[in-house]
Amino acid sequence: MTYSSTVIMAVVVVAAGALIWIFGRRADRLRVERFADRPVLSVERLWKQFYRDGGVSPEVVARALKLIEDALGIPSRKLRPDDRFADELAPENGWEFDDGLADLRWYLEGSRKGSSESVHTVDDFILAIADAEAISNRADQVMGD
Repeated sequence: MTYSSTVIMAVVVVAAGALIWIFGRRADRLRVERFADRPVLSVERLWKQFYRDGGVSPEVVARALKLIEDALGIPSRKLRPDDRFADELAPENGWEFDDGLADLRWYLEGSRKGSSESVHTVDDFILAIADAEAISNRADQVMGD
């Protein structure tokens, strides 16, 4: 391969990467824009409204919402328990390979939080983390005895 063909190949690879990055950012922005008109709800208020009576701590709710925000780019104050990963939180068509949902699956499965197969909504995700932490806390108590 000659020097000029190597340079051309490098320019093509860099240009393709730049285009993927630019269009990927656009896809992320479109997903976030779906929630633009949704009222902001603080984590504390969301916890009081949906989880206070269910035994889930505000820390678990805050941590779960932050994980979703980091993975999907949707502000945690715009998320609701009934938001579905396959619908409201789904990536734009064509960007499923880079949807951020894999990060959440890996978190659940890789950090002993359980299986992600039964997690379809934000509520399912929060409850999976709460259940796993409760099991972990019980195991710690047994091991400490």
